[in-house]
Amino acid sequence: MEKENKPKLHFSPELKECVEGHYTAVVEQDEYRLQELADADPSIEYIVDLGANVGMFSMHAHNIFPNAKILTCEPEPECMKYTKLNTNNELTYIEEAITGDDRKEVTFNVCKWAGNGHVDGNFRWDLFEPMGSKLDHKIKVPASTLKEIMDRHNFPRIDLLKIDTEGMEGQILTAFKPYMHLVKHFRGEWHGNLEIPIIKDALKDTHDIFISRVNTTHGDAFACRKDFKPTEEVFNGRKILHTPGLPDRMETL
Repeated sequence: MEKENKPKLHFSPELKECVEGHYTAVVEQDEYRLQELADADPSIEYIVDLGANVGMFSMHAHNIFPNAKILTCEPEPECMKYTKLNTNNELTYIEEAITGDDRKEVTFNVCKWAGNGHVDGNFRWDLFEPMGSKLDHKIKVPASTLKEIMDRHNFPRIDLLKIDTEGMEGQILTAFKPYMHLVKHFRGEWHGNLEIPIIKDALKDTHDIFISRVNTTHGDAFACRKDFKPTEEVFNGRKILHTPGLPDRMETL
């Protein structure tokens, strides 16, 4: 697919660094490998973005899958304001925190670096405060579960689920585990090594998983439902299986 032309990005002075940094990582560097996913599976129709922040993933996904329905979830009002501007108000927006329990309201910590905003009690301050993360203020926000918003918006399935919620990923996935068969592709992040086995346990029965450990504090997580058929290539007497987001596998012919 052709590389996207850089759009006009919207941000306040306080969010400028966050927006431009996320654009570089999510869109220009395509850290979630959405172009690869589109080449392998152009049938993506239902996308959910949890922890949209300033909207870069939703913007990128909307450009690559223009006909998909996208639920974009972000509880912090200022970030949601610019998420809407950066996605031309063309998606479905949910200004709530998505959690792994039945709370209907939670405390959300707004941080100096907007990318670190999180539901209170799940962030690894011990890892990220030494890197410069600082609390700015706290707000109360409404909360729902992934299954609740899926039902509310009549999503029969999720072809692409992205979660980057600064430490809540494992809890959200665990609560959704009975319905994980409805998710085809997963893209997300882990925050701290303790979260990795929680994420793996939630996905292992239904998905093949790859955890990137380039960093020691956080990293990307990819998963593809086990019934997804990989593309095949034969090379030097071996069959190479390509699954989007996962390392290639080899089989001897």
